Amino acid sequence: MKKRMLFGLVVSFMLALMLVGCGGNTKEQGGENVKAESTLEKAKSQGYITVGFANEAPYAYATPDGKLTGEAVEVARAIFNNMGIQEMNGVLTEFGSLIPGLKANRFDVITAGMYITEPRSKEVEFANPEYTIGEAIAVKAGNPLNLHSYQDIAANSKVKIGVMAGAVEFDMVVKSGVAKEQIVTVPDQPSALAALQAGRVDVITMSGPALQTMLDNAKDSS
Repeated sequence: MKKRMLFGLVVSFMLALMLVGCGGNTKEQGGENVKAESTLEKAKSQGYITVGFANEAPYAYATPDGKLTGEAVEVARAIFNNMGIQEMNGVLTEFGSLIPGLKANRFDVITAGMYITEPRSKEVEFANPEYTIGEAIAVKAGNPLNLHSYQDIAANSKVKIGVMAGAVEFDMVVKSGVAKEQIVTVPDQPSALAALQAGRVDVITMSGPALQTMLDNAKDSS
């Protein structure tokens, strides 16, 4: 198993229950203004809600038998059950496509481990924060480049770091002084681990629980 290291960046994490179309929108029907059905009202009437997720364990992912689960998913499921919405239909997409997919009405809500940031808050509505969490990095066995933080990566211009596209870690590493030329974007967790194992990058980063889960799963399957 690759070496794991946490370092002290702590930010707000949350379940992104982004209900769109819940305002007082109206539509023309028979020459009269009729109030449009909100996303929540529609989900209640049809008994299910469509959920965007990015296969990011432990937050939101599909099991081998196709069940949608994860921390964010199960919190959302409990909330929706209390609302009378008994079914969640998952739509798999890349993490960087979650917010664009929501805005394009590909799904009704997002269940994800997603940081609340100012740019994201201008695009979507977030639920209340659930918890705070630290970031983590994983390196090759033995840590040959002696990397323990984003600052260590910034100090060595030859180091390549893998970051998931659309993830907040991209801005974090840049603010820590890592040059954009050092960053290799990958679409998802498996791609990040594969890049590290193949030597395309020297280090990868994501939230602590996500990295821990990914490495534990990789160890169990080896």
